[in-house]
Amino acid sequence: MKTKILVKIHGNVNINMIEWIKGIITKIYDKASSKEMEIPLIIELHVFENTDMLNTYIDFEALRIGVKAYSKGFIAYHDAWTGIPRLFFSVEGLNKLELAVAEGVVEHESMHSIIHGDIRYYIVSIPLQLYELVNQGKMDINEAWGITYLASVVIKDYEATLNLVKLGIIDNQVKYHEYLLKEASYNKLNEQLLNYLPYKLITILTFFKPIASAIPLLKTEHGNYVKSLIENYINTLPSFKCILRKLINVIPSISGDLDLKITYLIKNVINYVGC
Repeated sequence: MKTKILVKIHGNVNINMIEWIKGIITKIYDKASSKEMEIPLIIELHVFENTDMLNTYIDFEALRIGVKAYSKGFIAYHDAWTGIPRLFFSVEGLNKLELAVAEGVVEHESMHSIIHGDIRYYIVSIPLQLYELVNQGKMDINEAWGITYLASVVIKDYEATLNLVKLGIIDNQVKYHEYLLKEASYNKLNEQLLNYLPYKLITILTFFKPIASAIPLLKTEHGNYVKSLIENYINTLPSFKCILRKLINVIPSISGDLDLKITYLIKNVINYVGC
C-alpha cells in the first residue's frame, strides 16, 4: 500500500524540490513497510518558500487548533494536530544545509510521521512532580506545560533516530547529528536565571535534545565518532556536564506510553539537577 501524499505549496517553490522531498519520504516509507512497520494511509506535505512563512503558518495553526506548547524557529516540523500526519519544510532552510544534512532532516521528520503520526502523541499530561512544584510556587502552570512538552520532544527525537537505525538509515543521520551537535550557544545563557528552577529545567532539556536524538547512533559502525561528537558538545556546556552525561544512560531505559516516559525523564532531570 502506497501512502497518499497531499502536497500544499506555500509561496514560490520549485517543483523539483517538492519531488526531491517526496522521494526521500517515499524511501523511508518503503523501507518501513518492508520491515512490517505501519505507515500512514495519507499525509499532508507542506512546503514553504522560506522559514518565516513556515513559522508564521505554524503559529497560525497552533492558534487555530488551540495548541499551547509547540516548537518555534525551525526549518522543519511534524505534527498530527488535525488527526492526519503533517510534515512541514522550508526550502530556504533546507537549501542552506549540506545535501546529506538536508536529507537527514527529511528522513528524521518522515520517521516521526510514521511512529508519531497519531494525535495521541501530541496530547500529553503534566507529571505529578511538576504539579507539586506549581503548588509550591516554584513554577507556574505554563512553565510546567513547556517543560512537559520539551520532554516529549526529547523522547520522540530519540525514538525517531532509533527507528531509522533499525531500518539501516544511518549515514545521513550521522551527518545530520554532526550538524545538531555543533558547539552549543552556552554564552547566550543568563547565568542568574539558572537559579530559577523552570529556566534551568528547560535549559537542560534543550541542550539534551540533540544528544538524546544521537544516542541510537552510538550502536552503529559510526559509534565512536558520534560519541566524540557528543563529548565535544557536552564539553562546551560546563555547568551541565554531569547531568547531561547521566541522562545519556536514562533515555534507553525509558519504557511505557508517552506520559510514563515523560514522567520518568522529568523525574531524573529533577533528581540530577544539582549534580
